[in-house]
Amino acid sequence: MRTRVRTPSVAAVVLLVTTALAGCSDTVDGYCSTLADEQQTLTDLADRTAEPGFDVLTPSLAALERLRDEAPDDLRDEWDTVVRAWAALADAVADAGVDPGDYRPGQVPEGLGRAERRQLAAVASKLSSPRVVGAAAGIEDHALEVCEVDFGA
Repeated sequence: MRTRVRTPSVAAVVLLVTTALAGCSDTVDGYCSTLADEQQTLTDLADRTAEPGFDVLTPSLAALERLRDEAPDDLRDEWDTVVRAWAALADAVADAGVDPGDYRPGQVPEGLGRAERRQLAAVASKLSSPRVVGAAAGIEDHALEVCEVDFGA
């Protein structure tokens, strides 16, 4: 006795693929929109880095977390890498007892002991590690190619 395997009709396959791609497109469109919004946020924050007492770290981390949460699955690892590095820096700043408004990359906050300075410098240096830089490059490439947002600028 032969069993017959039923194959879906061409119309059913086209409908399934079209529906899946439409959902994917919505995800990418939402991410691209968030990316454009957060690019402006991060640009505005970067413009304020020289402003004494202004906390750039905390709102930058929040923007990066929002982007990670909106990212399509194929960028999730890259965003996790970038967000973990920034979160580690925020934690190190807090652990050192430094007000985030007083922290500036490459500058030693006043009143830190040698151990705190070393720890803070070690964590901050991870932002420029090959892994984080590579993840950021992948994010920037995707932003430009798919979203037409020059996130690296």
